[in-house]
Amino acid sequence: MGGARSFVGTDVGGTFTDIVFCTETGEVHCCKLPSTPARPGESILTGMDEVRAALAPDAASWRAAEHTHSSTVATNALIERRGARVGMVTTAGFRDLFELQRLAIPHPMRFDSRRPAPLVPRHLVREARGRIAADGAELEPLDEPGVAAALRALAEAGAEIVVVAFLHSYRNPAHELRARAVAAEQGIPLRLELSSEVWPQAREYERALLTAINASVRPILDAYIGRLVEGLEARGLATPARVARSNGGAELAATLRERPVAALLSGPAAGVSGAAHAAADAEWAAADLMTLDVGGTSADIGVIRAGAAVLSSEEQVGDFPV
Repeated sequence: MGGARSFVGTDVGGTFTDIVFCTETGEVHCCKLPSTPARPGESILTGMDEVRAALAPDAASWRAAEHTHSSTVATNALIERRGARVGMVTTAGFRDLFELQRLAIPHPMRFDSRRPAPLVPRHLVREARGRIAADGAELEPLDEPGVAAALRALAEAGAEIVVVAFLHSYRNPAHELRARAVAAEQGIPLRLELSSEVWPQAREYERALLTAINASVRPILDAYIGRLVEGLEARGLATPARVARSNGGAELAATLRERPVAALLSGPAAGVSGAAHAAADAEWAAADLMTLDVGGTSADIGVIRAGAAVLSSEEQVGDFPV
């Protein structure tokens, strides 16, 4: 906690919300209350009011508190498929990217095993001509009228946010950037998420999927974090809130709203990090441990090896590899 600093930690799950406030002197105040899934930030603010009332004589400690927040709001929204209706514009010939996935099936030894339904259905995917080579060179200019027509068709089909995922855009994002400019110039009322900005890496399926997940959970997380930040400021917390990231670190809430997929595993990662710290305090710093975090919607398992959380670049959230 950085010495003589007060600290507040908040966590929102599908069933319960937990708040722990620790003053500079080590005094701890806890609050547990039911979550409000329809308005995820509301339960935190209600609990904060209870904690602040208990700290009435120590208002300075409250105002200076460092606040770190974690949640499974984005995780649960993806698992339950409650996100925005996402469309996609991709390179001509790659319309079935989400249908094909990686050709793997969840249970290969079962005859009835099926691949999960794609996050972006085929009728909300459009193609546009134009090609970038693997080395970033332009092989074919972008068909800008085709991009505009594809975006208009997706808007008419009911897409709320559109992913732009062109082949090899991680090497050269020019075509994706131009697609965004075309939408602005043509006055097409759609938000565009560019795969070259969300996850500029090779493997077109994973890049497109992660961008689609980012687009899907964005409205939920953006509204939720926005209400939370405004509510905390109104209650006198002077320190900007930080949100736990999927890698176990933390990021300013204001910047995380631009890339919400970074908080997809916020709650599960924070749980494992907390368990590692608790193990160290309990003189298990060199132990190998397994963590189990069971909530009302999902259960998360983590591994701590020699006192450190085991990290992975691949994970499965519901039906989707991330």
